[in-house]
Amino acid sequence: MKFSPLMNETLDFCSPQNENVWVSAFTDSNIDSYTSHINDIISLGFKQEKSYSLSENSFSFFKKGTDTIRTAFYPGTKEIRIIHTKDEIIPDFTAKESRDSCDILFTQIHLEDYGLSDVFRTDDGRFIILDGGWEFEPDADKLINLIKEQSEDKKPIIAAWIMTHPHLDHYRAFFEFYRKYKDDVIIEKFLYNFPEAKEENIEAIPALARNEEIENILKFEGILKKEGYPSFMLHSGDVFDIGGLHFEVLSSPDDTMKPPVEDFNLYSLILKVTANSQTLLLCADAYFKEAKLSERWGKYLKSDILQIPHHGFCGGREAEYDFIDPSVCFAPTSEAIDFMKWNIYSSYNKHLIYNLNVIDYFTGKENITIKLPYTPRKYGRKILEDKISECQRMAGSKCWYFDGVTKEDAIFTFINTAMVNIPVYADLYFETPEKSVVAIKSDLKAMTRSKKNLFDIADADPDALYFNRKSLSKIGVEDGAEFAVKLYSDYPFIAIWKKEAIYHS
Repeated sequence: MKFSPLMNETLDFCSPQNENVWVSAFTDSNIDSYTSHINDIISLGFKQEKSYSLSENSFSFFKKGTDTIRTAFYPGTKEIRIIHTKDEIIPDFTAKESRDSCDILFTQIHLEDYGLSDVFRTDDGRFIILDGGWEFEPDADKLINLIKEQSEDKKPIIAAWIMTHPHLDHYRAFFEFYRKYKDDVIIEKFLYNFPEAKEENIEAIPALARNEEIENILKFEGILKKEGYPSFMLHSGDVFDIGGLHFEVLSSPDDTMKPPVEDFNLYSLILKVTANSQTLLLCADAYFKEAKLSERWGKYLKSDILQIPHHGFCGGREAEYDFIDPSVCFAPTSEAIDFMKWNIYSSYNKHLIYNLNVIDYFTGKENITIKLPYTPRKYGRKILEDKISECQRMAGSKCWYFDGVTKEDAIFTFINTAMVNIPVYADLYFETPEKSVVAIKSDLKAMTRSKKNLFDIADADPDALYFNRKSLSKIGVEDGAEFAVKLYSDYPFIAIWKKEAIYHS
């Protein structure tokens, strides 16, 4: 069922998530138009089962037979979503194992490569899995080993397996897990929100054509159907409880599926989880900007623990980090990528680490298990800073000095270990200060070894700074004159000349 804009509203998009689910999205909305939509839905014979608020946002749920309608109003962005689902079965989250309660645990599993594999142990000894990682046998092995290690049962119970979005480093570990261990566990339900895997949907969702996603989504859903695993679609505003854990869906494809969808990271579920009065914000590969997270949720984002979006590669924003203001962070990637090659160089990650109140920061170097509620380690901040310093030293130095150079042999070899392009500047020092040259600029491409001649305009910019009165192009250098060279950057790098550096730091 499609819905039309009311009053001064604008239809942003109206798209099917699959043959049974339609999303109608409106902008320029207000509380009056939201009330009018609700009245229209009731006039169609739907009964309002519940109405509730999360932060400033309003949500309602309606039923008519087996059809359901969800509504969402985001006053911060003046947006409304109406999701109509045919023949929907609502999951039952009330089941609980009758046994003594146990500690609630959260584990970020170390994977063979970066990816996402999170596990909650609930207070009744069951498990909730987020994603699982790549379609690698070792990733499936690590997942089953962790569950068996934390379980009191010979056959562990997975209360819910949540797939955050259809990317190969997230949900495809299930294939190997199913092949090897399907008979070793009990899986009660799957929760996810994937697009319908059909060739005719590629125009609206070009992401379906990449990485064999159509074939793999069909394979995934085929297994669920074959085994009779209950599966349910999660939507923004959904709230549910499993074994002492309270889940709220803050973003889903309902909010970000506006065609054409080029990247399935947009489909990422963002989950706020509360356990023993402590909050975790789990962001999968979400882009905060596209999810309009700060605009929609504001102060409601405040969380004790943050799993940073998209492994720290991209997706974060300072505005959201200011609201979240976590004391503990999880980054599902390696220390080298996090602190040496990539993540540490983005402005928003620097803001998160250096301007806010982060104490503990865990990478995917090893399995990390914490008991909820979790108290940050006493020396967590020092451990973080020492680890960043160690990784930066492994990447090179930010400043190098060489002496006895002339313009005839000012050719240097540079190694850029970072996964970003970086600028390197050169200052030239002479016995007479008036001859000094400042800020000859060379650009180093990511992850490369390159030779640069400081006096060749193909390799270096002699006048990179507009107001530089001591640039090479303005002062020049005499033939045969010896000088010292200082090479420096805001990023660590390696510099090599025919003689060893006299100093680097």
